Amino acid sequence: MVALGLAAAPPALAETLVVSGVPLELSAPSGYCRLSPDVPTEAAVARQLAQAEKDTLRPALAFADCLELEDWRAGRRRDLTTLGQIGGQVVGGEVQRADSIPVFFRDLRGRLPRLSAAEAVALPGQDGLLVEGAGFAVHGGLVERGRAAELHLGATTVIGGAIVEISIYMPASPTGADNAARLAEGAGSLAQGTGEMLAMNDVFDEAEKPSNYNQAGSLNQLTAIVAGLSLISLLGIRSLWLLLRAPRRRQV
Repeated sequence: MVALGLAAAPPALAETLVVSGVPLELSAPSGYCRLSPDVPTEAAVARQLAQAEKDTLRPALAFADCLELEDWRAGRRRDLTTLGQIGGQVVGGEVQRADSIPVFFRDLRGRLPRLSAAEAVALPGQDGLLVEGAGFAVHGGLVERGRAAELHLGATTVIGGAIVEISIYMPASPTGADNAARLAEGAGSLAQGTGEMLAMNDVFDEAEKPSNYNQAGSLNQLTAIVAGLSLISLLGIRSLWLLLRAPRRRQV
């Protein structure tokens, strides 16, 4: 793998999954494809990944690099090395919720030092804050799991009070410069994908408001229409397609 999560692949299908009691629209990040829970070999990989991160994340779905997964399914490779999962953040065995989003991110910034990608890979074991956006933070670094070093990227956000974590692992390169470039590229891609996920779930939150929500007068209706048009422009064709699909709910 040269790029982190940027392999050419069609947009992943979103589906409605429940995280910490909140129904969310989730899909694998760009360049990644979901490990099917209905295929025994893929479900086994997902279980291994869940076990490896059981102290920090309760998964809703697991995924792998699309090109790796395609070759693995066709028998052209023996294993999958670039893997990830999305789910609820776990602390002390409990799935976490955030009562105050500003307080949550203030505390998160206090725990994670702000690092460049080059600084992060130069400090093995140090998780650094790489990108911070409106309502999310992307963090990562170089970690050692077993005998081989790996790059790790995580994105943390809050949707409907549920703390959602995206976690991605991939093999590290021999050189620090290459690792820094891949970490920086991957952080940018993950930040974009997390922003899109937030926007999509905001759309569904608005769509699920009770019917009496629109009884505040014509001015509020006009404001809602203008805001909706602006949001449609932001989401683009991909998000519109996701919005029109029929979601399948699955309890996690």
